[in-house]
Amino acid sequence: MKTRRDQITKIGRLLKRSDFLRVQGAGKKWVTPTCIVQMVQTVTPHPNPTMLGSTSPSRGEVPPLLTSVLAGDDALSAPASPYLCRYGLTVTKKIWKHSVDRNRVRRRVRAVLLGILAGRMNTGQIPPQTDFVVLPRVSALTAPIEAIEKDLSWAIKRLTTVDQK
Repeated sequence: MKTRRDQITKIGRLLKRSDFLRVQGAGKKWVTPTCIVQMVQTVTPHPNPTMLGSTSPSRGEVPPLLTSVLAGDDALSAPASPYLCRYGLTVTKKIWKHSVDRNRVRRRVRAVLLGILAGRMNTGQIPPQTDFVVLPRVSALTAPIEAIEKDLSWAIKRLTTVDQK
């Protein structure tokens, strides 16, 4: 379950509420005894929307591609996100009243999740630009690490194979 630092740096975190809601609303879900895993593959926006037939900018607005060129960014070659995949954890007060329990569950699930994501990314089993949200269930606090690892691995395997079909 040890994950190298260079593998972890390829995995980002979901930080904005809108990202969590997007995964919840548009993603696929798999429920296991210790956690619920939600996944969505993000669509990278086209760097130049005017080439896709959209309308030109309103009067006084600078086109987004021109703005990035003026700022010195190379918008055509830059990826939408520097991470190959991202994850988010939702550990609520509704289930665990004490912060000690919430933090313990968060640490346990994060350690297992990073190991699984890094291993599956190295073998090419996770499509690029994929976002995951993990919601630990009540049993995740007392379950052995092996059970959490088995459940997370199974859920991610099922979600990624369903997504690739």
